[in-house]
Amino acid sequence: MTQQYKFRVRNFQGFLQHFDTYELANRELSLWVFQVSGFSFDNTYANMLMFDGSKQYVPINEANEILINGQWYGPEHWNH
Repeated sequence: MTQQYKFRVRNFQGFLQHFDTYELANRELSLWVFQVSGFSFDNTYANMLMFDGSKQYVPINEANEILINGQWYGPEHWNH
């Protein structure tokens, strides 16, 4: 039997998220993650894909956390 992968997306307060399963620190994680399409030249902003297809810059700090609607999300919560 072949395992099938379902690609799931959702609208999280206007931001595009997809469900991703990956390995981190020798354990498997399944998380809803944001999609980063790029960064500002000084790496202080991440360009996020929005659910409607547009893009929006959000702050990113030195710990690679992005700020989405007042909440900081670490690098395990976004893909580039």
